[in-house]
Amino acid sequence: MRKRFGILFVLLVLGVVGCLDQSAKNDGQDEINVSSVSIGYIGCSNTRETVEGYHYLGGKKMWDYERRYGSGTLLDWSRNVDEKSKYWDAFEDLLEKYPETKTIWWQLCIMDEDRTTSYEHAEIILNKMRERVSDAIIYVSALADYTDSVCTITGTWGLEKGKELAQELDEKNDDVFAGPFLGPMSAKETARDGCHLRSPDGKRKLGNQMRLFFDAEEYSADEASIGYLGCSNTMQTVAAYWLGDSSDDRVLWKFNDQDLHEYDAGAVVDWTKGAEKGNKFWKTFDRYLENSPNTKAIFWQLCIRKEEPTSYEEALPVLEAIRQRIPGVVVYVSALPIYTEGVCEITGTAGIERAKVLAEEFAAKNEDVVPGPVLGPMTPYETGEDGCHLSVGGMQTIGNQMKKFFDQIENNPESASEENIDPENAEVDLEKREFSVEEPAEEQVWRRRIEAAMKPTLCSDVAKLMYLSSDYQGPLIDTHLHIPSIPDWSPEEDSLPPDPAPEGRFGGPQALLGWNVKMSEIACTLQREGTHQNFAFFPVYESGISMHQLEIWKRTMQKYPDIFTPFIMSSGNDGQPDGFPTVDAETLTEMLAKYPKLFQGYGEIGLYARENGGSPELPPDAPRLQEIYPLVKKNNLMIYFHLGDGHQDNFENMLKQYPDIIFIWHGDQLSVNEVKDILQKYPNAYYGIDEFFGGEREIFEMYVGKSKEEYLEAANLKFDQIISQAIIHWKPLIEQYPDQVLWGTDRGDAVWNYDLELGQMQVKIARAFIGKLSPAVQEKFAYQNAEKLIAASGNG
Repeated sequence: MRKRFGILFVLLVLGVVGCLDQSAKNDGQDEINVSSVSIGYIGCSNTRETVEGYHYLGGKKMWDYERRYGSGTLLDWSRNVDEKSKYWDAFEDLLEKYPETKTIWWQLCIMDEDRTTSYEHAEIILNKMRERVSDAIIYVSALADYTDSVCTITGTWGLEKGKELAQELDEKNDDVFAGPFLGPMSAKETARDGCHLRSPDGKRKLGNQMRLFFDAEEYSADEASIGYLGCSNTMQTVAAYWLGDSSDDRVLWKFNDQDLHEYDAGAVVDWTKGAEKGNKFWKTFDRYLENSPNTKAIFWQLCIRKEEPTSYEEALPVLEAIRQRIPGVVVYVSALPIYTEGVCEITGTAGIERAKVLAEEFAAKNEDVVPGPVLGPMTPYETGEDGCHLSVGGMQTIGNQMKKFFDQIENNPESASEENIDPENAEVDLEKREFSVEEPAEEQVWRRRIEAAMKPTLCSDVAKLMYLSSDYQGPLIDTHLHIPSIPDWSPEEDSLPPDPAPEGRFGGPQALLGWNVKMSEIACTLQREGTHQNFAFFPVYESGISMHQLEIWKRTMQKYPDIFTPFIMSSGNDGQPDGFPTVDAETLTEMLAKYPKLFQGYGEIGLYARENGGSPELPPDAPRLQEIYPLVKKNNLMIYFHLGDGHQDNFENMLKQYPDIIFIWHGDQLSVNEVKDILQKYPNAYYGIDEFFGGEREIFEMYVGKSKEEYLEAANLKFDQIISQAIIHWKPLIEQYPDQVLWGTDRGDAVWNYDLELGQMQVKIARAFIGKLSPAVQEKFAYQNAEKLIAASGNG
C-alpha cells in the first residue's frame, strides 16, 4: 500500500483527526465494468460462493456469481453439451454479457457417488470451453480441503479425484494451468452441511485466495503478523509506527492514510456491541484481517470514555471475538497514554485510569493476553489542540515507542513487555504481579513454574505439506500423545540453563514443561503438522505436585479445547520398587474431584514391570485396578492400557466383566493373532497401532537413544521399508476389524519429540501407510473411530 504521509501531516495539523463516526464502506459487490471482466468460470455452488467472496473483497475481473451453477458437478457439465443444458446455457449467457473473456477458471466439483468420473468426462468439457472461448487460458482447481470434518457430498474420494484430474489436465494440455489452491476450510468457515462456505468467513477466505491468484499485480496480502483495534488514537498510533519507514520488516498491519478515520469513536463498549453480530468496526477489522492472512497477534488499545466505566465482563466479548477470528492468538493490551498537563475531555482521568486497571486484569486472567506497550506520557507539545489526539511531535514520540516494542516481538515475543514496564511499577516482575506478597515462598515457586508452562507463543507459518496422490489426505487424530510434566526438583535448579536437561528414557534431553517446552509450543506443532486432534496423556503424580499439574491441565483445556482429548495418567510412584503403575482408587477420586468432568480418559497406564528396579507389573485384574474400574465407569472415562507379558487372559476377564467401559490398549506384548482374537470377542476393546511399534519395531529402533537429526535421516532413508513392513504386519488386522483400531504416534519423553519436523515426519509416514489400506477403512482408522470414542466419553 502507498503511504502519503505528507497529506497525513496536513490532516493532523488541521485537527481533523477527531472521534467523529465515519460511514462504513460498501462491503457488497460494486457494479462491474463489463469491458474490464476477462475471467469466466465453470463449477458448482461452492465455485459460485468462492466467486461471491472474490467480489465481496473488491475483485473486478471475474464474471458475477451465477446461481444456476448449483450442483454443477463435472459429470453434469459433461452431459448434453450440444443440446439443452442449464449449465452451458448459464455459461453462454455470462459469456455474452462479458465478451472480453479470455480466461476460464474451472473448479472440478465431484460427488462421492460419482465414481465413474474420469479424464474422458473432463476432456468433453475442456473441448467445449475451447469452442466457446477460442485461445482461452484455462486454470483448473480442485475443491477446497476441510480441516475439521469431511463433506458428505464429496467425501474424501471426491476431493482427491478432483486433485488427481486437475494435475492430469495440467500435464496433458498446453492451454491448461494449475489454478489457485484453495482452503483448507475450518468449521468456522464452513456451513452447517459441512460442505458449503459460511458467509462471510468462508467466502471471504476463499475470495481472498482468488484475488491473490488472479489479481496479483494490484492485490497482494500483507506479510504483517500483528493487527490492531481501538479508536482514533489507535489509528494515529499505528500511523506513527509506520511514519517515515514503510520497510517490509515491519510487523504491524500496514497503514494507509485513507484508513485514518476507520476506528473513530471505537471505544471498548462500541467494539463490544458488535462483537457477536458485527458492526462497522468489526467489518473494518475483518477486511484488514483478510488482507493479512499471517496475523497471529493483536495490539488492542483500550479506549474508554469518562462516562463509561467499562467492566471486565463488558469488555470480555471483544477478546472472545478476536479469539474466534484468530485461533491461538496472542493479544497485546494497552491503555491510552497519560498526559503531563491538562485532561482529555473525551476520556477524562477516569477513562485512562480505568483502561490501565482493565489492561492489567486482562493480562492476569488470560494466558493469551500479555501487557502491550506503555505509551506516553504526552506533553502539551505532543498533544493536538483538542488535548486528546497526537500532534506531529506526539506521533514521533509514540512511533518510537511502538517500534521499540513491536519490532523485537518477531524474534522474542515476550521480551518487549519486560522493557516497557510502567515506570510507577518498575520494581515489579511482570511474571509475579498476580502473586500475593503473603504467599509462601514454596508456593511462589510452583506458581512461576505453572505460568512458565502456560506462556503464549507466536506460531510461525509453515508451507502446506504436499503428499503423493496415493497418500491419505483426510483428517487425522493422534490417539497416543504423551504431554510432559513441569519439573519437581528443588527451587535452586530453576536457575539452571535449559540445555543440560536430564536424559529422557528414550534418548535426548527430557522435555520439562515450562523449562524447555511450553504448552503453546506443543499446540503450535500439532496445529501445523497436520493432525486434527489428539488423545493427550496428562501426567498427574502421586505427590504434592499433583494439584499444580491438574491446574495446568485445566488451563490447557480451557485454552485448547479443540486440540486435546484429556486423559489422566496417574502414576503411583512407579519408579520405585514399592510403587505402582497407577495411584489407588481413593487418590484417583481426589484427583478427579479437583476439576470435575475435566477428563475423558484414564491412562496411559503401563501394566508391565518397570525397568531398573521400578514398580512390578500390575495385571488388569489386580485388586488396585478392580477398585478403580467402578470409578472409571462412574466418570464415563475411556481406559488406555499398555499390557504386560501374559496379560491376555485376565485382560479378557475385565473386558467381559465391564462391557460398558471402553478399553484401549497397545504394545507388542500380544501377537497380531492374539489381538484379533480379543477384538473379535469384545466390542468394547480397541487397539492402538502406534508408529513406534509393529513388526520388527523399525521406527522404534530408530528412535531410541537418537537425536532428532539422526531419526529424520534414518526415517527418510528407510521410508519405503517402514511402510512396506507396516503394511505386511498391520493391514490384515485393520481391514478385518476396521471399527476397533486407532492410529497414534506414542510421542513423548524427549524435547525433540514435540518439534514440528518430527511431527511432520510422523504425519507423512501415517498418510503413506493409511493410503495403502482399503479406501473403505482409511477414515475409520485415521480419525472416525477416535471421534466415536470422544463423543461417547466424558461429557461427550
